Formats: sequence, C-alpha cells, structure tokens
Amino acid sequence: IPGLNDAELQIRDLSLTATGVRYDFDTDGDAEGWTTRGVTDVNNGPLGGRWQLNVPGSDPALSSPPILVDAAAYSKVFVAMANDQNPAAGARMQVFWTTAQSPAFNEANSAWIDVSNDGTFAPYTVDLSAHPGWTGTITQIRIDPIEYGDGHTISIDMIALAL
Repeated sequence: IPGLNDAELQIRDLSLTATGVRYDFDTDGDAEGWTTRGVTDVNNGPLGGRWQLNVPGSDPALSSPPILVDAAAYSKVFVAMANDQNPAAGARMQVFWTTAQSPAFNEANSAWIDVSNDGTFAPYTVDLSAHPGWTGTITQIRIDPIEYGDGHTISIDMIALAL
C-alpha cells in the first residue's frame, strides 16, 4: 500500500513451546557449557562434531550447564556415544540430575543403563518418566558415560532431553 500508513497487529494467546534441550558439540572447541571430571580431553573440546575423552580410572563425569526444564515435559535423556574398549564390567552409564528441591547430585536422583564397549557409536536412551525423583524443575544433568575406564576413549556425539 503506497503512502504513509499506520498498522497495528495484535496476537492473542501466543505461546512458545521448546521441543527439546540438545547439545550437539558441532563447534570445534566448544563444549557448550559442559564441564568434565575424571577424564582427559583428547582435542581440547569437541572436534568435528564429537567430543573425545580418555577415561583413565573410575567415576568419569560430564556436567551440563545450569538448565531449567519441567521434568514432566522432558522425560528422557538421550546420549549418542562410543565407548572404545574400556572394560566391559564398567560399561554402565549413570545419569544424575538436580532439581530445585534437591540441588546436589545424589544416588537417589540417578539411573543406570548398560552401554557397549565395542567402539561403535550407539544411541542410548534413559527413560526417567517413572523415576520418583524425576519431578519438578530439573536444574542440571550429569552424565557418567561409563563406570570406570582403563585409559581408552569415549566419544560423545550428542546429549539431549526430550519427551
């Protein structure tokens, strides 16, 4: 429409819904706010979309940056990773979380799943929908990708929370 015009637009009942919380580690050197403990970073952060870490001993951990998500909206934790020949007996992943009511990582707010140690990438899903501690506002996630290692590597491709 030519000329000077005033226009007004009004949107009612607009809402935005997030479809997931996802960390792809696609930018070289950018761990996207995640921190590590008990591992050695092979490439000083992700490289080529994968984060490679040596696991020399027990209790390796990757902790997310602070998050604020409704547990009812995000009931699964997905991890795409490869465990390259660390001991089979230690090939169990543990996922921890903190909440507004329980702000420290603890065993009560955690779940275990078995993982492969054959070195191939695989998707792992931890379904927390029935876990009694998965309630309220989730404020942080910690992934212990394996229980213990012997100096071999793990590689993380993606970590996500979804329904």
